[in-house]
Amino acid sequence: SLDCTLKLWDFTKLAEEMSLEDVNVSHNPDVKTSTESYLLRTFPTKNSPILTLHFSRRNLLLGIGMFEAS
Repeated sequence: SLDCTLKLWDFTKLAEEMSLEDVNVSHNPDVKTSTESYLLRTFPTKNSPILTLHFSRRNLLLGIGMFEAS
């Protein structure tokens, strides 16, 4: 991301809790805005925005970014 962090989210938990009524705001004005319960971990970089991610065949997540010296 552009804030020089890599965040891992629990998408399975989000998908299990999400229903079609939660998506339609006009029928459900009490939309959940708290995302902290879905955030698993945050990995800061030194000073590199993450440009792309790739899962390897061994299930390793590789992140690519360019270091920006300040």
